[in-house]
Amino acid sequence: MNEYPFSKILKTFYTFCLTLSFMICLSVQSFAQYKCSAQDSLIFNKLMQKAEKLQWKQFSIGKIITLTGEQFIQTPYVASTLNQSDQESDLIINLTGLDCTTYVEQVLAMAQCIKNNQTHFGDFTKALTSIRYRDGKQQGYLSRLHYFTDWIYDHQKRGMIEDITPQLDGLQMDKNINFMSTHRKSYAPLADAEIFKGIQEIERQINQRQQCYLPKTEIPKHQAQIQDGDLITLVTTIKGLDVSHVGFAHWMGDELHFMHASSKHGVMITSVPLVDYLMKFKSNKGVIVLRAL
Repeated sequence: MNEYPFSKILKTFYTFCLTLSFMICLSVQSFAQYKCSAQDSLIFNKLMQKAEKLQWKQFSIGKIITLTGEQFIQTPYVASTLNQSDQESDLIINLTGLDCTTYVEQVLAMAQCIKNNQTHFGDFTKALTSIRYRDGKQQGYLSRLHYFTDWIYDHQKRGMIEDITPQLDGLQMDKNINFMSTHRKSYAPLADAEIFKGIQEIERQINQRQQCYLPKTEIPKHQAQIQDGDLITLVTTIKGLDVSHVGFAHWMGDELHFMHASSKHGVMITSVPLVDYLMKFKSNKGVIVLRAL
């Protein structure tokens, strides 16, 4: 048997290194618009492989949301992951630690990828950008949908969700939304006068709109109309704020539970039905129910 010449081995190795270096350069350029870890990419790819193997695509979007959301149960809670930069120039992705908003946004984006058979990581970043930012365009801090009622308005306008709360005999919210502008020191970007004025304008626009909510005492009467994977947003009595928490409807037998990223327990499904869970919080006055389209 002839031995493979050492010079050819060196040449092959050198060519491989050049190719790898070129690919890394391309990768850095391609991924310059978002921040994530190798673990995030691994989690995403494993989930997409599982969805393909079990043919989740055949299910309704609500069922896909539920199945996707369940994959993150026991993932720890991490706050303020989106506040890494005042400029908001990068799309922040973190699948290893979630708060209630990033949990909902990233699960929705992955469910869309599965349903649309667009399961590359780049597809995920596009879907997440569309969900997180006004008109689906990342254009700095003011383009992020900070208030959830503003999120609802933007997503309804683009045909991404349906607010079914009016169908549940929801009541009109009557509240002046101004929490961010009245807590300016809590938001570092608001030190910039132009950004602060922008937030005030966003609040002014929100306060011109109408939004319904379902009082928590009325949930038992209407919960049969709520489906697995519907978004459940918790309306708060906190002055100046619209929504304090968000998660997904999760049916367990004939009981409606709440799947969410808990600040104490990480991602979980409530051990008690949704209405019993809400009754523990005096600051909660009810919910807004949204359905992904």
